[in-house]
Amino acid sequence: MLQSLARVTDACILLRTDPLGGYLRLLRNSTHRISAIALLVTAYQAGCRFEPDLSPLVIPSAPVPAIGGPMPDSPVLAESPEAEVDRLFDELFDPYNLPLDDPYVGSVYEAADQVLAGAYANYGYDLEELAATGQDNPLSLGDFKNYLELTGQRLIEDPATGEDFDVYNWVATDRGIEGSGTLPATVLKLIPGINPQNFLNYERNYLAALYASHPYQVQEARWNFEDELRLQYGDDAAAMYEYLQSLDLMGTAG
Repeated sequence: MLQSLARVTDACILLRTDPLGGYLRLLRNSTHRISAIALLVTAYQAGCRFEPDLSPLVIPSAPVPAIGGPMPDSPVLAESPEAEVDRLFDELFDPYNLPLDDPYVGSVYEAADQVLAGAYANYGYDLEELAATGQDNPLSLGDFKNYLELTGQRLIEDPATGEDFDVYNWVATDRGIEGSGTLPATVLKLIPGINPQNFLNYERNYLAALYASHPYQVQEARWNFEDELRLQYGDDAAAMYEYLQSLDLMGTAG
């Protein structure tokens, strides 16, 4: 037992002073290599530790990207022509979308539409019920004018310019309610009970309510429009995208 302990101690000293050379000498001086290896294992288990001359290699980790951002130096992937076409289809069938990529949210047009939406409740109508039952817009331009003047909301401030904006002129001349010959007209023609020639059915609040109440007709009109474009342009998404960009909000060639 003492002899074995002495051998383990000698092995520890040898490995501590010269790890590689000590290992080779243990193998060369041992009768059996298996015995030498067993001795090394025993020395390790007995608490023989030694620090290597070389510092451990530290591999730096990649920088963590910001949440929601790309990795540094990573290329920004461009939108495919097919994806661009789908996006333009979405915009053309959005009752509140503005042409020429003008932002709607936060604009004076959004504020004007919010004012006009109050006219329906003022006259005792529920937009959702009217749209769901397939009725034409019961309000006239005179009704909108009287409501705006009664509530003092005909003129509102344009947040972008600070100037007055005439809400009545907006509802009377808005290109979004031009009526027949536009993409929304292809939707209204599919809704039973709706007259696509009644231009006040294209008032944005009413049109949005009709779209929400009749999603299948909206989808059918979109499919029909897509089929027409494919007949003309085939699978050339780039040419289709260029044509769609030439349309105004309601799909009338500009």
